[in-house]
Amino acid sequence: MKKIMGPIMDKKDFLSDGVFDKEPYEGLLISARPDGKLDIGIQLTQDKVLKVDEAYGEEVREKLAQWTPQILAIQKQWGEKPDLQNYDG
Repeated sequence: MKKIMGPIMDKKDFLSDGVFDKEPYEGLLISARPDGKLDIGIQLTQDKVLKVDEAYGEEVREKLAQWTPQILAIQKQWGEKPDLQNYDG
């Protein structure tokens, strides 16, 4: 498993700097920052996100392919299954 590089943060904080936010797969969040970098996070609980990676432009597809299969394992590692029925940022 790839080294987890980021902090656990409030979902609002993870999404607050984003000029564009998206949840391409259940539990995987992407927030585009004004500088063009994309933050990639895994939702641990209703309001907590673990920032796992960053990407620029086209490399985001590769990063999504790396992280998508790891979503459930990381959520289990943190011991909480998120309630992902609420998609409002």
